[in-house]
Amino acid sequence: DEKRCFVAIETVMRWSLSSVQPNTMVGNILHGILLTFGSAILLLLAGFAGWQFGLVWLATGLYALAAKAILLAFALLLLLQVGLMLQAFYQWVSLYFRRETTALRRLATLQMRRRDARQRFMLERRQIYYLNHLKRQRLLAADDKKHSVELFKAINAELKHCVAPTYYKAVHKELKQHRKQANSRAMLALRKQVLCQASIAG
Repeated sequence: DEKRCFVAIETVMRWSLSSVQPNTMVGNILHGILLTFGSAILLLLAGFAGWQFGLVWLATGLYALAAKAILLAFALLLLLQVGLMLQAFYQWVSLYFRRETTALRRLATLQMRRRDARQRFMLERRQIYYLNHLKRQRLLAADDKKHSVELFKAINAELKHCVAPTYYKAVHKELKQHRKQANSRAMLALRKQVLCQASIAG
């Protein structure tokens, strides 16, 4: 959507610029500058010819006129360039504040804001999901730890009366290690193993 808006703005600007008719005054000024340069060259050639024929006063006057003509041509060229720059700036400003381009820029701004809002919503949604997942993991870990402690107490109390005291120390140590790891399966497996051995020995 944003690309379409920018393409539409560019199309309107190109159409507006292409609708501007060429300025005939610029062409006349360019012709005047070229004629001035040509006249300066002719004056220089005439002055050189006068200098060759010994007409020093004529050559000096023609050289002075040629220098003034060249300065005039450069001044006109500079003024033309400044005028063209001002004209281009005026056309750009008038085009910028036209109703069509203003509406399209506003539409493009709204599209960009909507896209940013959508991206911000997705980011916030991901953050909320991550925080909820982390909270759920913490609750599960706390519940597993609590369950492991209760299971440890129950198994420890049961095995304390089923095995010999010398063997109980090793079992208690291993059972305690499984409790630190919150490994309920390992504690149940150890209970089953010790009970089986105790029943066989009994």
